[in-house]
Amino acid sequence: MESDERTIRHPSKSGLLCITKKCCQKTVLNTNLHRFKHFHIVNCVLFLCCCLSLFSCSSPFKTGPVCYDIKSLRNSKELFDYKGQLTYIPLETSPDCVIGAINKIILTSDHIFVFSRDVLNQFDTKGKFIRKIGSVGRGPAEYSIITDVAVDEALGQALICDLKKINIYDLSGGYLGSKNTDVLCKRLEVINNMYVVNPWNYTGKEPCMLKIIEENNSPTCFKNDVLYNSQDFFQVFDFKNLQKFDNELIFHQQFNDTIYRFDPRDKTLSARYYFDFGNAMFPLDLLENIGKYRDESSNYGYLEDVCENGSYIFVTIFYKGENERYVINKKNGKSYAVNENQFLIWPRWSDERGTLITFLHVGNLLKHKDEIADSNLKNILPELKEENNPVIVLMK
Repeated sequence: MESDERTIRHPSKSGLLCITKKCCQKTVLNTNLHRFKHFHIVNCVLFLCCCLSLFSCSSPFKTGPVCYDIKSLRNSKELFDYKGQLTYIPLETSPDCVIGAINKIILTSDHIFVFSRDVLNQFDTKGKFIRKIGSVGRGPAEYSIITDVAVDEALGQALICDLKKINIYDLSGGYLGSKNTDVLCKRLEVINNMYVVNPWNYTGKEPCMLKIIEENNSPTCFKNDVLYNSQDFFQVFDFKNLQKFDNELIFHQQFNDTIYRFDPRDKTLSARYYFDFGNAMFPLDLLENIGKYRDESSNYGYLEDVCENGSYIFVTIFYKGENERYVINKKNGKSYAVNENQFLIWPRWSDERGTLITFLHVGNLLKHKDEIADSNLKNILPELKEENNPVIVLMK
């Protein structure tokens, strides 16, 4: 059977998942419908298939990638109420460590790493500042700009991605060497001694949406599903798109409504679930011109971010000019609305064990102190000043 080389954004609609290895060998997965001898049996089977297809966008138990219908999600009436344990960790503020915007937080057994602007800060698990890792410069141990960071807890390494180069440090800040990526690295993760790189897609023609780099093997390239003809070379900000979870990587390509899983054991990529925006699905040709994007993007919707633990998927979407948040119960598929008017802690990252992570700016905390009901959070407020570093929040 010939391979279908179409780019797909909803794998369950086409029945295909195109994966390329070693830039870019294609594998196509198809299922065949067997013919039965008796005409009435065929009719019964087809009738049952049609009935099942009516529920394919709502049932969390279907085989293959689960479909979450955006219309159903947006009709969620019950508000989400988080019942888990919350831990608050104020980050130490010192002349050597003043944190503004936070790009990424990584939690390990012994440390908290905070990537803020062009600095990777290392704290202990109680929030005490330890050191900055690496520095800006042109030397071999330095970097010009940080595009992403990662930590390999098993090997005791901190990784700083500098455009087409990954600098490698030990957890005492010592420089160990570097690795070339040969692509502009937008996002970076490391798992099972493999560097997983999501390249910048400036031109809309980047061949890989994920590139797997191993020490002595040829790179593995997974085919880019978001293709367009860029004229202005502009990028729409995205928060994150790689997350370690349950010995796998969860991956989301910007403007692709599918969430993938990368299994490091056999280096395969498969569709995990996806979001169906229906007629509001974002057309990729809007990415070709910044003026066109500004004028027309508010007519459509796309997935901005997901964060998972063992029980829930926390979903952020852009829908017709507005940012919206929803929560999905992974066990039964039930979805919840989020009351934006209440003081809500929204998870942004998670560690490998499923602990959800976010942060709160102290100035915002003090501004809304009368709205805070959590006694543990209220107890630390007297110790905080508006200029202090953020408070890390762990959700277990």
